Amino acid sequence: MELYKIPVAEDLLDKLPNFVDSKPMNKGVEFFNLFEKSKSVILKYDKTDKAFLDYVQKLIMTWANTENSEKKNLSELYNAYSDIVRDGFMVSA
Repeated sequence: MELYKIPVAEDLLDKLPNFVDSKPMNKGVEFFNLFEKSKSVILKYDKTDKAFLDYVQKLIMTWANTENSEKKNLSELYNAYSDIVRDGFMVSA
């Protein structure tokens, strides 16, 4: 870690294996795979960063797991994660 001038190991991103065994089943899963790989190369983050990344992860997972026919109703699904206070986002940061 001492060799990095910024707290991200960008050079490792392409070297990480995918979190999916085969071709991603949709663009949401493909994006989630890239998101998780990107999180893996962050060398340092605080509680606020972690809370934000966890929050975004929930949104991406909802998108990735939603059938294409249901995506028009995605705004309703996002309401499950839209209460920032209830979810504890930024409460103790």
